[in-house]
Amino acid sequence: MKPLQYLELGDERWRAFVAGRPEATAFHLPAWAEMLCECYGFRGFALATVDPAGLPTAGMPVIELQRRLHRRVWVSLPFTDACAPLLEPERESQLLGGLEDARRAAGVQGLEIRAHVQMADGRQVKTALRHSLTLEQDEEAVLRRLDPSQVQRNIRRAKREGVVVRPAERESDLDHVFFELQVETRRRLGVPVQPRRFYTLLWRRLIEPGHGFLLLAYTGSRPIAGGVFLRAGHTLTYKFGASSREHWRLRPNVLLFWSAIQLGCASGVRVLDFGRTELKNDGLRQFKLNWGTREEPLTYTVLGRLDRQATRKLEPALGSIIRHSPAWVGRAIGARLYRYAS
Repeated sequence: MKPLQYLELGDERWRAFVAGRPEATAFHLPAWAEMLCECYGFRGFALATVDPAGLPTAGMPVIELQRRLHRRVWVSLPFTDACAPLLEPERESQLLGGLEDARRAAGVQGLEIRAHVQMADGRQVKTALRHSLTLEQDEEAVLRRLDPSQVQRNIRRAKREGVVVRPAERESDLDHVFFELQVETRRRLGVPVQPRRFYTLLWRRLIEPGHGFLLLAYTGSRPIAGGVFLRAGHTLTYKFGASSREHWRLRPNVLLFWSAIQLGCASGVRVLDFGRTELKNDGLRQFKLNWGTREEPLTYTVLGRLDRQATRKLEPALGSIIRHSPAWVGRAIGARLYRYAS
């Protein structure tokens, strides 16, 4: 078996391969991994099988992370809900069979693929839940499939209360307006917020080039909720959301999702991926089920060891500190430590 090839994320061969794969999501786009590398100083590349002309026939993006004691791991990809290898069935054994050899040859402690992949040396880890909604051109047909009480009624209520949803038009809508909503939201949840630079790069690398959009919900001139949706091919993926708790009664989040569905239907999107839901988050799970989504386990595949225990032990203490401190504390922790929360 030929060894896997390392390709730069910006290699035109890799870009063309990803663009030609109908199952590719926004997380497969080189722009997503490049943005993570630029923001956090990671090393990224693609592992691929190639034909005699040197063109990729199967592959996946990978980012290398440093764990404690200078141990290295590969993840496809960090800060990413799901990222299955791109391949045809006849190429599966060549790509997957070469991953363990590539890991060992590179002296890497572990490899995590954020998808369920059958591998002789891999183990499956059920990490969360995933919800997806099938869309169609007729948005009214989609609307009729949504829960009449929890979704349809709340869409009407948000409109009646004067909530208006608008697509973002400028960088500051993301790295200032949405960022401030994120600071508030993540303080409430007890988790650090990504550095502001992350959102600046997200706009420049993905939103501005047309790989997604930011929606902001307003009451009057005040922004009260926002959602970032990323797109590749026929899949629209909800990635980030934030909202002002004092305005929840206006149901802005429901109108945000409905607006994203309308945009998706009008532009030929076939699937809205509602993103990752933690197993213990019953409230978020029910919110997504109310939209008539299909629920499935989100399972990752691991080779070797990932050594995450040290950071996980810190999470309860950090959560308490963030919830009970001024907003700047969560921002400072995020700026310092978020790159390790992958």
